Amino acid sequence: SKRCSVGSEKTLNIDVLHPKNEEVLKKCAQDYLARVKQEEARYQALKLHAEEKLDKANEEIAQVRGKASAEGAAMQASLRKEQMKVDSLDRTIQQKVKRLRGQGSFNALFSARPHTNTSYSYDTMLYHWPCSPLLES
Repeated sequence: SKRCSVGSEKTLNIDVLHPKNEEVLKKCAQDYLARVKQEEARYQALKLHAEEKLDKANEEIAQVRGKASAEGAAMQASLRKEQMKVDSLDRTIQQKVKRLRGQGSFNALFSARPHTNTSYSYDTMLYHWPCSPLLES
């Protein structure tokens, strides 16, 4: 006798010479086919769900990357703007130092300052002077 297994829960004994063998084999094949179709439908549903999740995750990743890129560009623009301000202020200070040196009032500025034990260079004193002409427009 041969065995035809349907699932793991039941086993049918099939006698090859018995007249009902064909019916039993058909039933067994139908059960297998139904189970295969059921598993195929389950697989397709899981596959569809996984693809939807993957698409959603990819969209979120693209949004995060786009936002990070935009923020990075904004920060670079802000950095360039601030660097231009610093460069402009540096040029203004250098022009005022040259103007003061050319006017001769540079030495007069230091002669009015109280003497201290600390020695400053001319440029350093201009930055630290309480009423520095560099602060005036």
